[in-house]
Amino acid sequence: MPPDPMDDAYSVARTGEATSWIRLHTRLVARLVRLLRGRFAQRLTPWMIEDVAEEAFEALVLASGRIPDWQKAWAYTHKCAVSLALQSLRASWPRIVTVPLVGDEPQLADPRASSVERRARACEDVAKLRRSVGTVYARLLMACLRCLERNDRLVVSEVAAELGWSIRTARRRLRELRKRCSGIVLDTD
Repeated sequence: MPPDPMDDAYSVARTGEATSWIRLHTRLVARLVRLLRGRFAQRLTPWMIEDVAEEAFEALVLASGRIPDWQKAWAYTHKCAVSLALQSLRASWPRIVTVPLVGDEPQLADPRASSVERRARACEDVAKLRRSVGTVYARLLMACLRCLERNDRLVVSEVAAELGWSIRTARRRLRELRKRCSGIVLDTD
């Protein structure tokens, strides 16, 4: 069996040479992306696969002091990558979220009490939403609702600007939010 060129790169990188880590990063992340695309291409998006490969490489860098040779380092990194991919897959599974958008409210004599009660219910609903879809998607949904309140239609560029994201990221996350939230429809056009 011919020697793997990664053996030398890993042993030099373990000594602390930064350029070796950069070369190792380029090769290793490319290998991990190919491996993960083969196993998870139908279930994870390409950027999720790249993120997983990057995280697995970071785990290797942190553990490199305990891993003496390349074969063990590759086995460790491979195991981390598959484990992280499975975690991402589980996190991206759609969840059923029920958020009451319009509800029957009891008529109260004090209008301020009614307002306070509505706010309390809204806070509870937002907390449920945050637990169900995660903080990022809850922030996105709240920004979309504020945009709809201002403009009577969803303007993705305003939502992106409010959250500090690019328009492309906002659209991608809106698509992911649609997948995660059944029953809630957001129009991005």
